[in-house]
Amino acid sequence: MFAALLPAAGAMAADYYVSVNGNGSKDGSSWGNALPFATFYSNVNSYANGDTFYFAGGTYYATSKTPTAITNGYTFIGGFATTLTGTEHTTPTYPSATPTIFSGDVNKNGEQDAADASRFLALKTNYKDVEYVKKPFVIQGIEFTNCYDATSTKTHGALQLNNCYDVTIKNCRFYNNNTNISGYGGMAFTSNSSSALVQDCEFIDNSAAQRGGAAYIFAENSNYTKSSTKGYTIFERCLFSGNKVTATSSSLGSAICYTHGPALWLVNCTITGNETPSGGAVYVNGADDSWSRNTYVIGCTIAGNTTGNQINMSQGAHLYLADSYIVGNEEDGTTAKAAIAITGATESSKFEIASKGYNIVGGYANQVENATNVPSWDTTDSQTSTNLYSTVFGTNTLSNGVIKPIVTTTGYEGSALSTAVSDAGWDATTARVDVTVDQKGTTRGSSVTAGAYAETLAPVAFKEGFTYTTFSSERALDFTNNANLKAYVASTVSDGVVSFTQVEKIHANTGVLVARTDGNTAEGSFNVAVTDETVDAPATNYLTAVTSETTVTSGYVYGKGIDGYAFYKIGSDGYTIPAGKAYLNYTGSSSAKALRMNFGETTGITTVNVNPTTNTKVYNLAGQAISKANAKGIYIINGKKYIKK
Repeated sequence: MFAALLPAAGAMAADYYVSVNGNGSKDGSSWGNALPFATFYSNVNSYANGDTFYFAGGTYYATSKTPTAITNGYTFIGGFATTLTGTEHTTPTYPSATPTIFSGDVNKNGEQDAADASRFLALKTNYKDVEYVKKPFVIQGIEFTNCYDATSTKTHGALQLNNCYDVTIKNCRFYNNNTNISGYGGMAFTSNSSSALVQDCEFIDNSAAQRGGAAYIFAENSNYTKSSTKGYTIFERCLFSGNKVTATSSSLGSAICYTHGPALWLVNCTITGNETPSGGAVYVNGADDSWSRNTYVIGCTIAGNTTGNQINMSQGAHLYLADSYIVGNEEDGTTAKAAIAITGATESSKFEIASKGYNIVGGYANQVENATNVPSWDTTDSQTSTNLYSTVFGTNTLSNGVIKPIVTTTGYEGSALSTAVSDAGWDATTARVDVTVDQKGTTRGSSVTAGAYAETLAPVAFKEGFTYTTFSSERALDFTNNANLKAYVASTVSDGVVSFTQVEKIHANTGVLVARTDGNTAEGSFNVAVTDETVDAPATNYLTAVTSETTVTSGYVYGKGIDGYAFYKIGSDGYTIPAGKAYLNYTGSSSAKALRMNFGETTGITTVNVNPTTNTKVYNLAGQAISKANAKGIYIINGKKYIKK
């Protein structure tokens, strides 16, 4: 569908160096002779198709309210240090320490007003489906801000595409681009009848009255053929947050509004914290005889967008989902609050919502009551109105561009997701997307969560009848907000009692005692999140991690014996412990064959014994003397509380 991104002019393509005010001879031949931006833009269509322009860091102000449309295919790369010399142009690491900022603040007064530019870069390479010299365009490492439109047009947007072939936008940021006039949105990014791949970009705090708080994508029928790529748009590893539409009517897509075109791909994207009175964070028209409007949502987190839906589509929706979280802040059973909503009074036979699995989705609603068209969910999906932001992410918020889930159900492994997408006939190869990684570019491993941030999980297994088990991992672990597990370190051992302290995060290769909290004793396994955070080792911990199968000859191991579930002393013959477990490394003066467990404030019981064996008087909690503590429960023995499990 797209050609390789090669300069159309081949070997004739030239490199130019640009800075805010220029340097030296100002012919653009090197950093020392950099072109001034004003000179460059006044001659922007005089360069050869395929030329490359390197932009030094700094703020570049638009030269007019509606800068000249660019009709050639170029490569623009920004973020270069202002201290570079010669023709050095190794691509910077983004975000750059010296960002290249394209600002629409024409009058440089720091305020958005009618004097400011409604667009900064306008590309119009006049792509036609046949008999056309293709002019691919690349924009990388540039920040777009402060564009403002005081009118209602389709030709605004900090970056505006009009009939363009194969535009690639990478490592760019779009923020604080706004219009408050009803009509058309997309003040950060407007694409008309163009094909675009947007990778590793951020869209933050942009706004419009209607049709796309950040991005508005459409294609005009006069430019369309059935085989056309016009409108084919991909967002991969992108963040949309803080964008909004404000009007009470046609408030479609607080993040993205996609009205016409063959396909919209959202892959490994986080879309959160965007706001609209209605119409969804992502709005897409349904399919009709002119436009297929296939919408692919793969490995995405679309969650916590306020007031409206997370995804809103009109009748005839073509929506294809895999490995994603789509949940709102609240559900009331109505179309207005559903995570995915289909609107319109009349059903369409073109309707298709299909899943390849491992999605967590909140409520689904169709404005047509008792609609015959229904989604095809996969058996691995969880789709219910009880799936909310709070149940999937807890109190976690956006951090470093992603939201960490608290759910510990696994999603797809990367290669398996790629296979599933291919088997479904979703052409990720043509779209040039990589579904094997997450938003951070990290490979989706064998045990990871779904969504844009693939959090690695470690399974903790319990034998039948056991509610505790020892555990260790070669990675640091995070038990915070885990609904099924609690972790403890052995902080003291004294007088035949081992006391435990609850911990939320544990250092790599730290032995812990893990409790399951689901109230079940059947054999089972629960996941805990692996963390890349730096976690300090506990000051004191008598539990020693076992990183490879080891036979130990001293200490205590947890198990079930004559005294019930307890830590039992290892005999002289030794005991072989499998990798991923732990043992109590205590060889003190205690001669106890079984150590009692004390959980302090966690249980409210000062001393816990699984089955005391001394011949003393035993009382139940009603104060009645009994001969023996046979059943499970809490007993008073010698004036102390004990528990039998």
